[in-house]
Amino acid sequence: MILELECKKPLGKASLPADLEEEVEAKIELDEIGKYRYTVDLPEELVGGDLLLTSVYYAVESLLEHFPPICEVKGVEFPLDRVRSPTPGKSGLKKYLGLRGPGVAASVGKNVVLHPLSHARLFREMCKAGLHVGFDPLNLTDREVSPYLDRAHQIVEITDRIKEEEGKRVLYFMRLPLSSEDLERAISLGIKGFYVHLCWDLGMLRLAIEFMDNIFLAARGVNCFIREVGLGIKATYKLLRASGFDLIERSVAWRREDLEIVRELDEVIGSGKGAAMPLTSPQVHQGIAIANIPEDLQVILNGDLGIYDHPRGIIAGVRSIREVLDSFMRGENLLSVIRRDKDVEAMVEKWGYLLP
Repeated sequence: MILELECKKPLGKASLPADLEEEVEAKIELDEIGKYRYTVDLPEELVGGDLLLTSVYYAVESLLEHFPPICEVKGVEFPLDRVRSPTPGKSGLKKYLGLRGPGVAASVGKNVVLHPLSHARLFREMCKAGLHVGFDPLNLTDREVSPYLDRAHQIVEITDRIKEEEGKRVLYFMRLPLSSEDLERAISLGIKGFYVHLCWDLGMLRLAIEFMDNIFLAARGVNCFIREVGLGIKATYKLLRASGFDLIERSVAWRREDLEIVRELDEVIGSGKGAAMPLTSPQVHQGIAIANIPEDLQVILNGDLGIYDHPRGIIAGVRSIREVLDSFMRGENLLSVIRRDKDVEAMVEKWGYLLP
């Protein structure tokens, strides 16, 4: 595996990680490729044979511990035999959900812990209002109020009922459990989606490796992963795609100057057949929804902020985000939607809007 470093000043011979070579008992090659730019060829002894994402994480962590804090990893060249294309991937997600444009996602019960039956019923109401994808909220762990497998059972029953009654498929992502037994049982019950919070759940990712071709896997918490690892933004997203994630969280456009980087990230995440689908961070509200849609319309908007903080309640929050997206697909001006839709108007009055 080859890393590309960009440093604030030149690295002398004294900066070579001799102690790291001793630690892994292998030669590490450092080559200068430009002004303050270098490539480092990491041996297999350092990279290891684990999953690509965890291998890179620990290899970069070890390397940067031995290098001066003046260098940042800007690029990564992965061993081809370790790259895993997202499967089912973006095309699989679109086909499963029947999406012809952007989809809407949200946590279910954001800051409360509900009984599994109440949790599933809330998911159903949100789906009826226009939700496509639901998530276990970050604060929801396997506790007495909402046991993991009980919640999985109720979610599967509700998703089956939605398909039967409304003729549409929805998808629910549970957080990866602590044990392989719970994961296998949830999959056997019919759960098709799981997510990994990259700063908290990375060690549990190996539980999902044998099931990755048969489930949808989402990566969340990407921004804190970038801060912790020291990889550049684009290198991180390429790593996540190469690690086989179907859905990858990216930043949200709050200002006009954010639009270019968001669209660049969508190209990195979602370009090409079968690649991963971009997922916004949970900050999208009705006023900035359109700004967060790439040109190819293939993105899932995570509307936690706009849904749970909507002045008219959660269901109005889902419905109004869906209405904004539908009006965009019809070619209708957002200002027209604000004038005729009280739910959208209430949110824009609260937060304003950003046009691309």
